[in-house]
Amino acid sequence: MQTNWYGLGVPIANVVLEEVMIGKSLSLQLSDTPGVVTKVNLPQTTQGVKLRTLDAAIWYALDAVPGPIPPPTSQAVIDVTAFVLGDVVFPNELAVVAIPDDSLLHALYVISEAASPWVLVTALVEIP
Repeated sequence: MQTNWYGLGVPIANVVLEEVMIGKSLSLQLSDTPGVVTKVNLPQTTQGVKLRTLDAAIWYALDAVPGPIPPPTSQAVIDVTAFVLGDVVFPNELAVVAIPDDSLLHALYVISEAASPWVLVTALVEIP
């Protein structure tokens, strides 16, 4: 069942019509020091962000520094404190995040445990 909720993380197709958006992209190389956070200020009319990487897993979050990147766990009981802010985009996969239509400025924060990975960031902005 499709909803009209405009929260973060909703698949972009549920939030905006891509026919009225234009993609503005940039290739971004993260730090050669693993674990350094990079902040990307998004245009004010951004309705969604697409992320793609070929090199390494990239941890990301909107409007807050992600992580810390948690280690894998295999425990039988997972405590609520195990959850951390953000999500990951894996190599050769596409991550798409919706942004609330609130006319506020938003920022994307990205980090990787690898050295110097490349990330393609596309901001879906309203066509003027």
